[in-house]
Amino acid sequence: MSAQHTPRHVPGVGTAALGRVTNPTARQWAVTFLQAKLGGPHRGISELIAQGHTPEEIVEQWNHMHDGELWREGLGGYAALKDCNVLSHDPADIFERGVAAGGRLILPGDAQWPAQLGERFQFLSAVGEQHPKAKDPAACLPLGLWVRGGNLAELTRRAMAIVGTRTLDRYGHDVTRSFVTELCAQGYTIVSGGALGVDAIAHRTALEHGVPTIAVLACGIDQVYPAKHRALFHDIVDAGGAVVSEYCAGIPPGRHRFLTRNRLVAALAVGTIVTEAPWRSGALNTLSWAAALGTVPMAVPGPVNATASRGCLEAIRQGRANQVSSVAEVLELCAPLGTIDAEEETAALFPARAAQQLSRLQLTVLDAVGHEPAPTETVARRAGVAEDAAGVVLLELEKLQLVTLAQGLWALPRLW
Repeated sequence: MSAQHTPRHVPGVGTAALGRVTNPTARQWAVTFLQAKLGGPHRGISELIAQGHTPEEIVEQWNHMHDGELWREGLGGYAALKDCNVLSHDPADIFERGVAAGGRLILPGDAQWPAQLGERFQFLSAVGEQHPKAKDPAACLPLGLWVRGGNLAELTRRAMAIVGTRTLDRYGHDVTRSFVTELCAQGYTIVSGGALGVDAIAHRTALEHGVPTIAVLACGIDQVYPAKHRALFHDIVDAGGAVVSEYCAGIPPGRHRFLTRNRLVAALAVGTIVTEAPWRSGALNTLSWAAALGTVPMAVPGPVNATASRGCLEAIRQGRANQVSSVAEVLELCAPLGTIDAEEETAALFPARAAQQLSRLQLTVLDAVGHEPAPTETVARRAGVAEDAAGVVLLELEKLQLVTLAQGLWALPRLW
């Protein structure tokens, strides 16, 4: 590493649990440099790292780009990148800002790095041209992750992503709460994007149930967006969850960063559920990433005349998402093969009504009863059974509150 970019000592701001340090290692310094220069993921850099080049070597070469065709090719238009100074501060200052905001920088190979990230981006690489996302500039492993809160590797061992529209209606609100509540009961960490709407409901519902949740930001770890979620992010960290970003301190939120962020929401979870989304919702982008990364894309169907559900319905119709109407169906798709029977789970949640448990004779007599009151003789004649038998069955049906008896006449209960 050149003298010009040798990491300097960073004034201590206190050392937190889980290995947060105030002085960057050479690798952390190099990754912070690249995060600041690039302002986001870069496939060329990631490919160089995959080939065995270290971030430190890449930074060294960055300052001598005229010295080698390999680096020119890997940086993919290195001349343009040379001018890509998103931040011009010393990387050690940027690192210090991240630490001061309560963050720590974890890198691939660290004990707290989620191992599934590497596996899922390898899957995407193996898919090649078969999936449109394989060509996306963001289709690569993050260089590092800034984390406030708990151990990300532990939190994501069993995690499910819940995303959706920012402008949800009552249906979306209730569906999101219901799914998150049941997933929490199954021991899943809830992953979402920290945005308004479905994301916020997902995070808050998890917190209500004492279950960790992860918010993935589309800005630097020192930024709070949306601003009204400052308390929410604080609560997430305090409850043992995590606020995560691949962007270093000082990077502002941007539309393209939200779309890029979506791939990490999908990659950190075994599956992604969109509970409500209109036609052009960014949540549908997360579904595409889930499929590309080899995880399970799912969507909850909504009313056919509801604009807020149009995106989910269309994703299901086009085969881009698995339709799920219950957490039992989610588990059947995401849990190890053979461990969940969705039909059995649904039957337990929705037991048969009294009318669905009747014998054939009871059903025959019930069908002969109308809303207009009639004597036993008339009911028996309609049913084609003996009057005595009809009388016994009608008394059974009355106990089940399926028919009423008034002044010796039988009728079906009024529903209004």
